[in-house]
Amino acid sequence: MAYKAIRSRKCVESLELVNENGEVEKIIQVEITTGKLADSLSRKYVELIRAQREMKQLSNDTDKKTEKMVETYEHIGTIVLEMMEIVFGEKNTKEIMSFYENDYVEIIQQVMPFIINIILPEVRSIAQENKAKILEQYNRKNRRSVGRGMRS
Repeated sequence: MAYKAIRSRKCVESLELVNENGEVEKIIQVEITTGKLADSLSRKYVELIRAQREMKQLSNDTDKKTEKMVETYEHIGTIVLEMMEIVFGEKNTKEIMSFYENDYVEIIQQVMPFIINIILPEVRSIAQENKAKILEQYNRKNRRSVGRGMRS
């Protein structure tokens, strides 16, 4: 009887870039895998949340508003760009930027919900499934038998 090595489930999502006439100009396929994608995307999302909180605090504090707010806006723009590159890759990110004519506000309104509401939860779901599979394979009984075999 042969051992079966089975590939993990893959998930592909699509982002359609639709112009103002309602015509699809480009479809970008995103293959969702775990590994670096899950870790780096989660880290950037946490960084984005922190920057948004900082912006909210600054908008309430009128004394420090101008200079620090500009820095925070720039930081949010950088995070958004980095998240897009993690998800879409450098080439597709440039195409998205070109499609929206580098309008960060429109990109945040139109593209970030796709990343945050569709890609991020799917990445986390796949990562949890993979973690459960790994833990299942190496339960306590298996660890003991592996450990005993190595002692001889």
